Amino acid sequence: MTLALLGQLLGIAAASGTRATLTLLAVVLVARLGDGNVPEGLSFLTTNVGLAALVAVAILDEVVDRDPELQEIVAVANVGVRGAAGAASAWGVASLADGSLPDSATWVLGAGIAIAVHLVRIRVLAYVPEGTGGLGPRTWLAWLEAGGVLGLIVAVFVAPVLALGFVLLGTVLSVAAVVVARNLDRSRHRRVCPHCQTWARKEASRCPQCRNAIPVERTG
Repeated sequence: MTLALLGQLLGIAAASGTRATLTLLAVVLVARLGDGNVPEGLSFLTTNVGLAALVAVAILDEVVDRDPELQEIVAVANVGVRGAAGAASAWGVASLADGSLPDSATWVLGAGIAIAVHLVRIRVLAYVPEGTGGLGPRTWLAWLEAGGVLGLIVAVFVAPVLALGFVLLGTVLSVAAVVVARNLDRSRHRRVCPHCQTWARKEASRCPQCRNAIPVERTG
C-alpha cells in the first residue's frame, strides 16, 4: 500500500467519523464526475436517485448534528452510521485507486477509524456549551468542523499525503482535547472518593466503584 493510498484511506475514514453522509457523497461524486469505477455494491449511489438521497440525508445529518437533544436520541444509531459510512467511503476510495488492499481490510480500517473519531468527538462536544439563540460555541464549532472536513476531503483527492498530515495533526489535537476535557470535568464536577481514590461526581452519595457512602458536595 502506497503512502498516498494510506493518506486517502485514513483521511476519508476520519472525515466519515465527523460528517458521514457528506464524506460518502464526496466519494460518489468523484467517482461519477471522474468516471471512476466504484465497487458494485455502491454503484447505485452514483445514479441520480442515489445522489439525491445522499444530498437529502447529508442535509438532515447537518440539522441533527446541531441539536444536542436529537444527538442523544440517535446516539447508538450514529455509531453504526459513522462506521458504515467509513467502511463504504474507504472501500470506494480504494477502488478508485489501485485497490491493493482486500475489501475486508478496507472495511475494518474505514469503520474502525470512523467510529473512533466519532466517539472522541462526542466526548469532547459534551463539554462545549450550547449557548443561546442557536449561535453558541457549539454551533460555531460545528461550522468550523464542517469546513475542516470539506478541506480534508479535498486534500484526500488532490494531495493525499497532505491529508495524511491533517489526520496525524488531528489525532494529536483530539488526544489533547480529551485530556483537557477530562481535567475540566474532574476540576468542576468530580472529587476523589476517600475510600478507593476513584473520581466520583460531586452530587453522588455513593462511590460508583467501591459503593461506600461519600459526602455530597452539591445537590445539582
